[in-house]
Amino acid sequence: MGLVSTVLAAVGCAPSSSKRPTLADYEVVLHAGKVLQLDPAIAQNGRYALVAGGKLVLELRVVSGGSRIAYDKGAQWSVVIELTPGADASQPLDVAVDELPAVARVAGEDVVYLATKGKGRLKLARTAAADGRPIEGEIDAVFEPAERDLIKLGAFKLSGAFRATLQP
Repeated sequence: MGLVSTVLAAVGCAPSSSKRPTLADYEVVLHAGKVLQLDPAIAQNGRYALVAGGKLVLELRVVSGGSRIAYDKGAQWSVVIELTPGADASQPLDVAVDELPAVARVAGEDVVYLATKGKGRLKLARTAAADGRPIEGEIDAVFEPAERDLIKLGAFKLSGAFRATLQP
């Protein structure tokens, strides 16, 4: 069985759960002065945008082909979470994701996975430093139920420590 699993994994036929990016595969950015704008028809088209606004938005993304283990090397895996009003990049933060605007998406030519409801916690443990060092954080969140799940991903889970850069 081990040989069969190894061969299947090598040709890309292993179960999708083994091909999910891990948190280390994500580039994490904290956007200052932005808000998460969801298209009213997001369940059909998967569209969202980061637009000018007075909040902080955390974006985790695996860019196209960036992960050797991603389900589809042409897909972009991303999670975007708009932080609580009044959140300050210079202060530590510990919030429940449950009430925050968020989207988890896997998209290439089409959106193959979309979930806009998250549960869990997000912590930013380190303040934004003038020296440009990354902000350390921790996430333990799951996005479900999915509005669209063409790849049978199920719950989109992110758990562990990360480092985020701050961008205006």
